[in-house]
Amino acid sequence: MRHFFYAVVAIVFGLLAALGWYVYDRGLTRHWRNYLVHQFRAKGFEVSMKRVTLNPFRGLIAQEVKIYDVHNRYHVLAIIDDVTLGVNYANAIRGKPFLDSIDLRDARLSLPLDLADPRSETVDILHLYARLFFPPQQIFLSRGEAEINGVRVAASGKLINSQAWSYERPLRQSPGAVFAPIAASLKQVRYDNDRHPLLSIEFSGDLLRPERIAAKVRLQASGLHRGRCHIRQIDLAASCRGGIAELQQLDATDASGGELHACGTYDLGTRALSYHVRSSFDIQSANAAFKITKALDDFVFHEPPRFEAMAQASRDSKSGQCVTGHVALASFSYRGAEFRNLIADGSADGSRWSLRHARIEYGGAALSIDAVQGAERLRAALHGSFDPRAIRPFLAAPAAAWMSQFESRPPPELNLEIGGPNLAIGAITADGDARFDKATIMGRAVAGSCPVHIADGVLSVQSPAESADPWKVAYDFKSDEAKAGHE
Repeated sequence: MRHFFYAVVAIVFGLLAALGWYVYDRGLTRHWRNYLVHQFRAKGFEVSMKRVTLNPFRGLIAQEVKIYDVHNRYHVLAIIDDVTLGVNYANAIRGKPFLDSIDLRDARLSLPLDLADPRSETVDILHLYARLFFPPQQIFLSRGEAEINGVRVAASGKLINSQAWSYERPLRQSPGAVFAPIAASLKQVRYDNDRHPLLSIEFSGDLLRPERIAAKVRLQASGLHRGRCHIRQIDLAASCRGGIAELQQLDATDASGGELHACGTYDLGTRALSYHVRSSFDIQSANAAFKITKALDDFVFHEPPRFEAMAQASRDSKSGQCVTGHVALASFSYRGAEFRNLIADGSADGSRWSLRHARIEYGGAALSIDAVQGAERLRAALHGSFDPRAIRPFLAAPAAAWMSQFESRPPPELNLEIGGPNLAIGAITADGDARFDKATIMGRAVAGSCPVHIADGVLSVQSPAESADPWKVAYDFKSDEAKAGHE
């Protein structure tokens, strides 16, 4: 009997060993893989897995796991090399939900940038360490760490009512369309001494009430390089709670000591927005490196611009967003024309805007500008010395060529009052005078006070009242024609 018992035990262990070797080497059958897929579906995930094996040290391993859009299996949301599955074997035997956790160790996750095209470029998430627990109707991320295009990311949090997780409708646009340029920019960033940025994320909430999901984000980085842009330090803290997104702080310092400070709030329900930005940052280098806006392409700042802006806006506000700000540019050029000391205060609220105490220098001239644009009326006043060459970069080629025929040393003193429905040259009317000390206009020697008039898109300059030989020169901006003659 003893020998028979030992033989039975040996056979049992042999069968178990053979079964273990088969599961380890060949993997579970399709029936068991489908059973696991149903377990994921119960948690709100639509997945497929090519193979599931049993590792004696790690447990059940699912390989080549794909996560799909629940509305369209052609939309692959993520691809994971392998996943360790935490299984409650007692529940599995009783036929109850048995998937307790998912464990990722040094995994690689691929996210397509275009969900509609499975062959599109992907963002690779490397060195992914994460453990997801699935208590009843919950998803708990105890700690997640990864590297995304050079950025170290750490995340943790808990969501309840996980069975409610689904898309209400198919995505019209892939999130990758927004993330793609950011991902491309991050790939080209270099860091001092491999000090990669750290992004920390904490979240919690109820998936039955997604508007109440709370999150906190913190980004810290130093020694970033891309092109000529060198960012010495970035510190960002933001949160979203109770439908209010808040940028608590954004502090950045460039290599020359310029600084950027920003804070603000946004109500996701009412769309009310408020923010405050103050900057002496080298915006031009940052814009060239990260392609933020094309509006600065024609400018060259010899010193970093200084500006401050504050705004408040609400969806229910009749006037829209109200912005007030201050700008100071020490030295800059626009389309090759050199300007100095631009200082201006302004405001805008959607239906009206104003420019107050603006002053700009060009060569030896300094011009002051005040302007107010109401709902249907513009009023502006220009006073000071004015060099006609200063406006040539803003004009079409024919008008710029005509303006170059004005030569005056020193620059004339200009006093001009402007009115009209808007700033369009064909809409404004203006009256004033330009006082010349010694000048030449289209070959005519001029000295004294010349009346200036703008109407119907035509700018005209007349000879001084005391002139013995009255004359008039004019330029029609609509037809790009210049005229000169005697009065």
